[in-house]
Amino acid sequence: MGGYMNVNKNKQVIIYYFTALISGFCIMGIETSATRILSPYFGSTTLIWLIEISLIMICIGIGNYFGGKRADKLVKTRTCEERIVKNLLISFLFICTVPLTSKIVIMGSIILASEVQLGNIIMISSIICSIVLFSVPLIFMGTISPLLAKISITSLDETGNVMGNLYLFNIFGSVLGTMIPIILVIPKIGVKRSFLLFGAVLAIILILYSKKIKRNFLLNSIICVLWLCMSLYLSTTSLAFDKPVHEEESEYNYINVSQNDDGKLALKTNVFFGAQSIKVDKNKKKSGYYYDEFVKINNLLDDKVKHKILIIGYGTGTMSTLLHKNFDNFEVTGIEIDRNIVNLRELYFNKSDDKIIISDGRNYLNSTDEMYDLIILDVYQNISMPINLTTREFFEDCKAHLNRNGIIALNIGLGNSLNSNLVLALSGTLKCVCPNVYKYKTKSDNNVIVYGSEKNLELSLKEQNNNHLKDETKKLFKDSQKVEDVNNILSDDINNIEKLQDEEFNKIVKNQMKIRKD
Repeated sequence: MGGYMNVNKNKQVIIYYFTALISGFCIMGIETSATRILSPYFGSTTLIWLIEISLIMICIGIGNYFGGKRADKLVKTRTCEERIVKNLLISFLFICTVPLTSKIVIMGSIILASEVQLGNIIMISSIICSIVLFSVPLIFMGTISPLLAKISITSLDETGNVMGNLYLFNIFGSVLGTMIPIILVIPKIGVKRSFLLFGAVLAIILILYSKKIKRNFLLNSIICVLWLCMSLYLSTTSLAFDKPVHEEESEYNYINVSQNDDGKLALKTNVFFGAQSIKVDKNKKKSGYYYDEFVKINNLLDDKVKHKILIIGYGTGTMSTLLHKNFDNFEVTGIEIDRNIVNLRELYFNKSDDKIIISDGRNYLNSTDEMYDLIILDVYQNISMPINLTTREFFEDCKAHLNRNGIIALNIGLGNSLNSNLVLALSGTLKCVCPNVYKYKTKSDNNVIVYGSEKNLELSLKEQNNNHLKDETKKLFKDSQKVEDVNNILSDDINNIEKLQDEEFNKIVKNQMKIRKD
């Protein structure tokens, strides 16, 4: 009899350990997916990660506190298990509503944060979103651990062993919940359906518990199945507010192909602002966007000899397409970290024979001996900037791969003005590497173009090619402002680019809200 009781007890404990594993899996899965579902709207900066991690820690702490107090009041194992079922059910219901309500909550939070104007719109609105969408399920899931501890420990002599095992399984589940969504789930089924997957996992656990305690098994099963089906049917996988031509989620990005107001196809990696690539008309040599300015900068190079261009942030090849339409004597190497974006080039955008390398820009520079005449950096997206590609050390890597009299040119999507802190920081950092640096504000959008060289570009202007771009290149240079002062130097060690980027994003949002009011 004693042996049977020990076997039965071991089975019970294994179930509790498995529950701890699933709890950790879902908690970290929600954190990872929450950051990803917010990134198309607010970016994937350290600020967003800070908010999500802090929220989860706070919610789990609150859940632990109240779960512990509740566990002390529950004497019988059965009543603890009933409470686990109820809390899992509440978490399940709220998790499955995220795909239904996320866009409404996000848009409402941005409007609210813009109206209140308490400070950083990105920070305020993302906090509101996170609290509304994720706090309730996380708090109730936080109650699970103390309830499991209560029913797993039957003797003080085994307290350390049981708690250690519960922590072990919970942490192992957390590791799985961090890795699986990013590597497998989100790229395959999308971030919204990943929440339904976590909900389905919780549903299985709470149904098993319902069967174990022989209470509400059929009712809970029906609720879970119907709620999951309803959420799957009513929710859209799209993160955009309009209807995109193509939408997917890769390992690195949210990817959206849609039509701009002018009817052109555009690639976007965020919902609100800007485009990372556009489709160029077959019969035109201009795009009407900031890409045209880089074509003029290329005109400062000597076309009597074949030169090489490196584009870091190749996207679907818009920059290269325009260069090919205006020049002949050159070759392009494109660096793009996201293979899924490159694949869209053949489907929706302009084809080319460029050499394309799937890599991080800095990693490529550190692994090649190739030299270039023009290095174009089109990686400073409107909401997110790769910090490792904004530093003095990175610009030094670029310069090390420049031929004599070569040019480094970059586009700042959220530049707004020549004297914004963001533009001053990036242009000043480039000047630490190149003595002759200029900045130019585009006429049609918020972009600022910064370009620099060892050579005096005024001499290059006099020596420029006598072609159809001669006058336009002169005008670009005339309207450019030479960078004289260096204040905020961005480095691998000290870098506040995300703060500067948020400042410019907030300005744009406030201006847009003001225009709508007027």
